[in-house]
Amino acid sequence: MKSIFFFLIFSLSLFAIDVSDFDINGIKLGMNVQEAFEKMPCANPDKHNDKLSNGKIASMYSRCLDDKGDVVFLVESNHNGLLHRITKRITFKVKPNFQKIKNKLWQKYGKADIVTKFGPGYINKLFKGYIKEFCWGKSCTIKQEDGKYFEGNTIVSSSENNIHFHIEYRDGTFDGEIKNYIKFSFYNPKMQMLDYEWKEKEDLIYQKQQKEKASNIDF
Repeated sequence: MKSIFFFLIFSLSLFAIDVSDFDINGIKLGMNVQEAFEKMPCANPDKHNDKLSNGKIASMYSRCLDDKGDVVFLVESNHNGLLHRITKRITFKVKPNFQKIKNKLWQKYGKADIVTKFGPGYINKLFKGYIKEFCWGKSCTIKQEDGKYFEGNTIVSSSENNIHFHIEYRDGTFDGEIKNYIKFSFYNPKMQMLDYEWKEKEDLIYQKQQKEKASNIDF
């Protein structure tokens, strides 16, 4: 019986949806940041470069802001200008027909591997409503909320190697104000980890160069 159970678990992970070719607004992970600029939903994205001590660009992020200054679309890229994270957020002023939205999600991405729902916990007095989460890919894992701030099940990534595609839909009010939104998150943790390793090597090289430079004095 146990062998059958483990075979089923292995089969589910084996046939989990391959999310590597997914996109948000036509933008994919691994895409060159310049290509992404052409597809972003704003004409002039707010661009930022993070530089190392040696002056090399370590990472870049570009974002679209709404009238309130909130981020509605974000792409992050590594030192080679390749995307490792894409996020999108749509805020609703009225309660939408979520079933219609869900049908469109299923049509584009296929049925999610995991679907969860949770709501306010016993000391959460400000939020009223519920949050649904959807996850595609091998790294999707369910985590039970403790009931203090939220009660139910949420989704976390169980892997540092697999791409994570996650959608959160919030239907409710916060402190009496409507806070309905849908948030898309597309992330390649392995790609970002390799970038961290590159940054550490570059910093070590720079520190060594500075030490040699400081030691090379004339008498």
